[in-house]
Amino acid sequence: MVLGMLGVFGIFGIFAGSFLNLLIDRFYRGEQILIGRSHCDNCKHTLSWKDLIPLLSFVLLGGKCRYCDKPIGWINPSVELVTGVSFGLIAGFSDLSNLSSLSVLGYLSILSLAGVFIITFFADIKYGVVYQEVIVVGILAVLVYWITGEIGGTREIRGIICDLIAASCAFLFFWILHKAFKGRAMGRGDADLAFLVGLTAGWPNVIVALFFSFLTGAVFGLILVVTGAQKLKSTVPFGPFLIAGLVISLIFGESFINWYLSFL
Repeated sequence: MVLGMLGVFGIFGIFAGSFLNLLIDRFYRGEQILIGRSHCDNCKHTLSWKDLIPLLSFVLLGGKCRYCDKPIGWINPSVELVTGVSFGLIAGFSDLSNLSSLSVLGYLSILSLAGVFIITFFADIKYGVVYQEVIVVGILAVLVYWITGEIGGTREIRGIICDLIAASCAFLFFWILHKAFKGRAMGRGDADLAFLVGLTAGWPNVIVALFFSFLTGAVFGLILVVTGAQKLKSTVPFGPFLIAGLVISLIFGESFINWYLSFL
């Protein structure tokens, strides 16, 4: 039963990832989301259904366009794979045996939030942008999660207020960095993303999320400079590191905080 649900959610996630790829590209181009056929980014040839089977088409075509033989790129299959794995893991760590209408809304909000972070992660890598409308969807997903009582549980008002304050402080910190460095160090979208990360991580996990986002960003940047892939003054999208810090905080946040407090 568990493996079956993992498989169902995983396959659903892979197909959902294909839709997320569409959103990543069409938001950037300013195109209608549900109108128009998908096409190759290089030759602009309209793609048929056999070119759009998630993951499978990429593998069968050898990672190249059927019509111009140019590489498709690694981002499209990565989005599909990451979404499939994420949805499968969410199902694996969830109790789906006794669902109510509220808990269904709660799970849908979690899946939506995962989609928001996946879009933001790869859009920032591919285009160097954070879509504000996508962040708004993420904020609404968190609110729905709170309203549903965190899947049937209870959510204290004091906890919600603490999370809102933590998210606001994270936003303010990145907004100040954006203004102080005139957008060279942090983009305006990073501040919006930091707010959503703060809402999702909550207090005090938001501290862990921000700490590891800067740590992973610094290590990655240093590796790029040492290997010559980037110059010292080159800019690197910070959104993916914020999301990486969030994931670390959700998995190891409590353990990390307890470890740190043991030294005080």
